[in-house]
Amino acid sequence: MNTVTQKLIAGGVVEKFREDGFVHVERLLSPKLTRDVQAELEVLFDAPVEETVPTNEPMLVCWRHRPDGNRSIFPLSAAPYCQSVFDRTQLLGLCSELSKSDYLQLMEAVVFSKPAGIGEAFAWHNDASFYPVDPVDHISAWIALDTCNEETGALQFAVGSQVYKDVGSVNVKTGERLTDSGAGTEALSDPSALGLEIRRVDMQPGDVVFFNGYTMHCSPPNRSLISDRRGMSLRFLTQPSRYAPESGKSATFVRQICEAPGELVTNQCFPVVYQKEKP
Repeated sequence: MNTVTQKLIAGGVVEKFREDGFVHVERLLSPKLTRDVQAELEVLFDAPVEETVPTNEPMLVCWRHRPDGNRSIFPLSAAPYCQSVFDRTQLLGLCSELSKSDYLQLMEAVVFSKPAGIGEAFAWHNDASFYPVDPVDHISAWIALDTCNEETGALQFAVGSQVYKDVGSVNVKTGERLTDSGAGTEALSDPSALGLEIRRVDMQPGDVVFFNGYTMHCSPPNRSLISDRRGMSLRFLTQPSRYAPESGKSATFVRQICEAPGELVTNQCFPVVYQKEKP
């Protein structure tokens, strides 16, 4: 275990993650790596819109969250600095320690761009309620690439909301419910009405917030007139999972699943990126 990871664990990050459903780690990416990732993504976002889904490797989804926005899909290999985060930081080791899992399978890599002045809000949701896999237990690592604060639309979390598990999926732009499935649907529209504390996570470029796939979160629009707000989210299954299609559950990565319902998702678009061998 790396010294940085040991210090974070000694500082109580695992307990905080388990209790709150998320934890903020400052400066996990070096300034140089952060700049390299920023520059690499600027090129991809400036490129013509691309929707070709790679069939033999993970995809990188670049979302433009603005009224006239759209998304582009690239092979993850088109962003080698983004990909290098696995090897050049302690991100995977921390995901393993926080989730208490020796198995991490890359499920999704997404970049969210909220441009200055027009970046849209995200309604309350949790990610696990969208994903048609079983089991759906996973951990997300959201990497700040710009300053994230109240003005630019920083992520907000409902503290301890992971206990509600599946709360059903929604349209993340409007909050309109897509399905009524889930035992915790009453918590979704206003977690604070249930007495849950709402906590904003202010971040600087290179910071990472790790969160449970069941933790409810949202983000307001980017009200800054001069500052963009970008973040890259890497999502990892914490155990082998089977394809389990269900009405109202979908995500871009589903277009890469070639397995039949009930089969383990094992194709090369979803690589196992971390696995400890059993002694």
